[in-house]
Amino acid sequence: MATKTSKIRMEWQGERAAVYIYDKILGNNSGQWEEEGVTPEDVRDLLQTIQNDREIELHINSPGGNVWGGVAIYNLLKQHTGKITGYVDGVAASAASVVLMAADEIIIPTGAFVMIHAPSVLMYGNAAELRAKAEELDKIGAGIAEIYQRRLIDQEESALEMMHQETWFTGAEFQAKFSGVTVEEQAPVYACLGLEKQKYQHIPESVIMEREGKLNTIEAKIGKGVMGINENEVDIQIGGYSLKEMLQSIENAKNILCRTAQVEEINREIKKLQEEINA
Repeated sequence: MATKTSKIRMEWQGERAAVYIYDKILGNNSGQWEEEGVTPEDVRDLLQTIQNDREIELHINSPGGNVWGGVAIYNLLKQHTGKITGYVDGVAASAASVVLMAADEIIIPTGAFVMIHAPSVLMYGNAAELRAKAEELDKIGAGIAEIYQRRLIDQEESALEMMHQETWFTGAEFQAKFSGVTVEEQAPVYACLGLEKQKYQHIPESVIMEREGKLNTIEAKIGKGVMGINENEVDIQIGGYSLKEMLQSIENAKNILCRTAQVEEINREIKKLQEEINA
């Protein structure tokens, strides 16, 4: 049986709770307007449904988002006494990488990425206000760096310097730098849609190509009208689910795909196919 809150999903796998964060990180539920994502309140409410000593599989595929939201979710997860195993299903960037640090063990498949960078802000103001905000960002960055620093294998290295460089890690690179990391030889579930909206400066070309390749495959299947209609057809795996199952639940599809302008178009095409199937 699956349990859902806003943009976070949980299902039981035996005695373990599998939690999926497949969207951007928001600060809180108040004043969100139409923005969608995962908030600390979502995580708090979900954790209240899981016994504190139960193991959690934390699956992340997120471009990041609000730094305070990421820190709050990190602290909520750290209070859970059961073992947490973090899986980077596609990418854990920015605030999502902070959330990942709450895991006791981190598993990254070949082809997935983790990204850390210094916090930033959009603002206007006079010189004094801008200088004050820069000092505030330095303090926030130093605090976040401490979270990463605790897991660095070589304590002579500086997590803060890696953040200032906007560092993207493959699984092998992350394993070489941070403790408690295992690399699995398998393809990531799905490259996160929405990274380009975060305006990061050094997104690896392989991440961009993975995203474009997946979308092209989906769009081609939609254009041919053969997405999961026939039992004998080769199924497509997106976010760990078969597309045939996704056709049965549009809401599940929205939770699996990261936010992007193309999601609405894809959903409209899927609905059309459903109407054709039911006709």
